[in-house]
Amino acid sequence: VYRRDPASVETGRDHILVLGNHFPHKAAKVTSEAIRRAYPSLQVVVLGGENFESSNLIGRRSGLLDAEAVSDLFARASVVVLPSYIEGFGFGLLHALAAGKPVAARRIDAVLEILATFDRVEGVHLFEDNAQLAAALEAALRDGCSRVEDRRAIDWGEWSEGLMDFCRQALEDPALFALQEARIRELDLIRRAEGSVSHPGGGVVDVAELLSYRDAEFVQQAYREILRRP
Repeated sequence: VYRRDPASVETGRDHILVLGNHFPHKAAKVTSEAIRRAYPSLQVVVLGGENFESSNLIGRRSGLLDAEAVSDLFARASVVVLPSYIEGFGFGLLHALAAGKPVAARRIDAVLEILATFDRVEGVHLFEDNAQLAAALEAALRDGCSRVEDRRAIDWGEWSEGLMDFCRQALEDPALFALQEARIRELDLIRRAEGSVSHPGGGVVDVAELLSYRDAEFVQQAYREILRRP
């Protein structure tokens, strides 16, 4: 977990920060629009798919901002909103908690898993759907900050060791190769069905031409001609 010094927490309240990107499952665009309409007097900043400014809504394209700019957005936020339906690691929630910001987050597995590692959590309000978003946001705005008790949380060293243990166990699994081989075959069939790979010669492999290649170039060309993939 990201640990912080309470004395260093910024208390900016310039905007509501909605986290996401251009993918629909992040729900950043629809959520920021709903908040903008519900709170016309408040500034809303969304990390989404494009840069724009419209009324009280400012968009910043996710992935193009440097770390300092992102930290500034967190520092000046009054509330951090996490509307995503699917999260891999939940870094947005960790950043918000490290900055001491109140949070309105969708109730998904990644969020619940992170919160379960703490003995005590304050300032985090969950919502199931957009109908509950307003209540969660109102509660977060009233809180002003978030606090967690993280004495049981593991540090990055312990986490990385656990990840390496998982990788080692996966590599020792005798079924791993067969599973990967099956997935590659399935992907080959999908690509052929979609016609996504051009195949000169109408699907006929010119063996003489193929044998004219040598070493790594032969292997690469054989994959392209026979398996139709890099």
